[in-house]
Amino acid sequence: MNFKPLIEAQYKSMCDKQIAKNEDYGNSAFEDIEVMGRKIPAIDACLSRMSDKLKRLQSKDLMVDETLDDTLIDLVGYIVIYSILKNKEQ
Repeated sequence: MNFKPLIEAQYKSMCDKQIAKNEDYGNSAFEDIEVMGRKIPAIDACLSRMSDKLKRLQSKDLMVDETLDDTLIDLVGYIVIYSILKNKEQ
């Protein structure tokens, strides 16, 4: 079986959803954040968000209002954002 069309369709769907989320959140994943007066670089915040998504995958108890697909899409999105931020550093 040729999986290429399935892979392409899945990436396209994930990409569309991630772009929509990024627009909804105003590019916030690409910006440094401040927590209790401490600046956290965007790339570190991205790693933290990826960690949260991995924890959700490990425990169904943590998946309250988020489907498995939602979690996977977010994780892939954060991996892409991390890659962009990492390449921007170099």
